[in-house]
Amino acid sequence: MRAPKSLHFAATPTTFSPPFLTMRDAQRSMTATGKTFATAWGAVAETPEEAVVLKARADLMIALTDHIKAQGWTQAEAAKHLGVTQPRISDLMRGKYNLFGLDHLATMLARAGRQVEIRVKKATSKKQAA
Repeated sequence: MRAPKSLHFAATPTTFSPPFLTMRDAQRSMTATGKTFATAWGAVAETPEEAVVLKARADLMIALTDHIKAQGWTQAEAAKHLGVTQPRISDLMRGKYNLFGLDHLATMLARAGRQVEIRVKKATSKKQAA
């Protein structure tokens, strides 16, 4: 998956490029000039399918950061428990979702004693949703 090369915003034109694209940037891009998006992920993804993966990644990152906070771990302690480096935990806590794959996030959650479940259901069509 490739992050957009640049996004321009109505209020303050800004460009984002990997690896500095964060969840906050995705939320900001929902108000991109001239376009309306159903979710923040739709604004930064090149396709609706990519938006689904970005949302799944964000959901796992939120679960993991919530767990780290609930445990009261420092970043160094979290890194030790999860088998990664402290800078990796920093990236996680700062929401740099483009630096993490679903498999790596699932592995870290498993190391944290969390169970990851994936549910697949039929998508609703735009006619049904309206």
